[in-house]
Amino acid sequence: MSEIIPVGVRGWGSSLAVLLNWLCAFLVTETYDYLVVAIREEGVFWLYGSIAVGGVIFVLLWVPETKV
Repeated sequence: MSEIIPVGVRGWGSSLAVLLNWLCAFLVTETYDYLVVAIREEGVFWLYGSIAVGGVIFVLLWVPETKV
């Protein structure tokens, strides 16, 4: 992560990235049981898988390549 965050804001950027990571992990943990009851384990798998595929598509289409 240190390669993509400028030196001047590295502390804030790292803190924000860690906060977002923990927040997402908390949301998945807290909602899993409710989702299993609502849409069964297979549905939860496909829901989370769809979110992951959406993230990959977003990165491929909108995140610029940084290779020189």
